[in-house]
Amino acid sequence: PGQTSLNRIVLEPSDVPVSDLAAEYEGSARLANMLREVRQRIASFHVRNSLLTSAAEERGGAMLISEAISGHAIPYPLQAGVEGAQAVMHVPVDWPQPGTTLGLVRVDGVPMEVSSAVCDAMNANAAICESGVPAFLAAVEE
Repeated sequence: PGQTSLNRIVLEPSDVPVSDLAAEYEGSARLANMLREVRQRIASFHVRNSLLTSAAEERGGAMLISEAISGHAIPYPLQAGVEGAQAVMHVPVDWPQPGTTLGLVRVDGVPMEVSSAVCDAMNANAAICESGVPAFLAAVEE
């Protein structure tokens, strides 16, 4: 009684995922915190998509916006190494906010053991995981 609590979040247009924030704050009276986080998500998400799209264009490929919105596995063609190989990156929905890092999910078009070894090496390198997309992809190609 006397308190306002959050029952659901609806964002229109629904081009920025906020379901995780809605779940976190459901039933909460911390509306100011929720609004701050939603605003941060919107801002970082638009920067994120711009950076991801630029990286795809630099590599001569088109990134599917639907894949970027999902916030998970985003394929990029590799320019060196095995022809037709693609790096499938994990890009958190809050990236490039501080504390978020890129990751390598797999490398398609190469043997599984090669993909696994490259993923292990990349994901263990904090400096690379905290870099931008072009530097990250260049490191995969090495």
